[in-house]
Amino acid sequence: MTTNDLTDTDLRAVANELGPQYAILHCPPITLPWFSTDKNTMVVLDEATGDIRIATAGVLSRATRIELATALVATILDDPEQGSDR
Repeated sequence: MTTNDLTDTDLRAVANELGPQYAILHCPPITLPWFSTDKNTMVVLDEATGDIRIATAGVLSRATRIELATALVATILDDPEQGSDR
């Protein structure tokens, strides 16, 4: 079973128990390159090395930091070397 098999009610119950760790369980996939809503941050895949690169254009707001954290977790969950199964 993956988190995609859980209902919204199930996910709310898990979130109540886990608090901030809920983001790790219910993290939508992203497409690289990824840009924050305010376009101040981007996450890209370095094709030559397979590494993830992060670029910012100044100070990051709280909302942008949250978006970036979620995007980074999504790249970890989608890492083919780990064989992750959402």
